[in-house]
Amino acid sequence: MGGRRRPRRATGGTGTPAASSPPKKKKAHRRLWGVRLTKDMMARLKAAFTTVPAGKTTVVAYLMAATGATRSNVRTWLRNGR
Repeated sequence: MGGRRRPRRATGGTGTPAASSPPKKKKAHRRLWGVRLTKDMMARLKAAFTTVPAGKTTVVAYLMAATGATRSNVRTWLRNGR
């Protein structure tokens, strides 16, 4: 059920909101990018990236085939690691 939450009511039926504030959302813990990538995989990606043929537009697919890495790992490395 969507929609806006009603404020909590104080005990006693007075109809005024309770003094306590509503619970806060937990902060999302963002994983560090290097956690999934081992040093070996990073080295393989770096070596394969230097051998990408000129004009190659499917770099991610090439790196996946050359290193055996997953698409997620390749994209993470391209975005953050190189």
